[in-house]
Amino acid sequence: MNPLIPVLCLLAALPLAGPARAHEGHDHAEPPPVVADWAPRAAARSELFDLVLAWGPAADSAANSAVESAADSAADSAAPPELRLWLDGADNRPISDARIQLELNAGQPDAWQAEARPVGAGAYVLSAPPLARPGSYALTATVTRGDDLDLLPLQLVVPAPAQAEAAHLPALNAAWWSAAGLAGLLALGAGLVWQQRRRAR
Repeated sequence: MNPLIPVLCLLAALPLAGPARAHEGHDHAEPPPVVADWAPRAAARSELFDLVLAWGPAADSAANSAVESAADSAADSAAPPELRLWLDGADNRPISDARIQLELNAGQPDAWQAEARPVGAGAYVLSAPPLARPGSYALTATVTRGDDLDLLPLQLVVPAPAQAEAAHLPALNAAWWSAAGLAGLLALGAGLVWQQRRRAR
């Protein structure tokens, strides 16, 4: 058998290794994930509403650099972090016509309150400058829709920069090993080609 055949088979299979790892353990029934930068999350559920909150860089910052860490974006005073919220009803259907007010440190001198604006089917967003620093934040979401009103407590943990950067290491390591493996196989294939030509002489 031609010794190049196994090498060519390995080269053809190598690009499939990365996507296979990415989909390992992923349930295709789940909704597609948001972007990787939207890592810190919080969720609350009541008899009326199901609310999920995600902390991340401002939309403009995320568009400019998809690999920029959320913690680094938060440190940039010109681009305060944003909170993206997803609201469903008791029937798990997205709710786009609700009013969502988020409050931090209610009743305290440093209390902060903001109202989210709708940006899509069941999705809302608001700028959150007070959440730029790493730490644990106890938030209260007031959700109003028609005659329905509910208070949903949320506990959001914003990681330190080192923790945010560590979340990217597994993907970087996998990419490095894939590149190293590809380079090794290419070198092996080139050596076998050279050896075949030498024998043919």
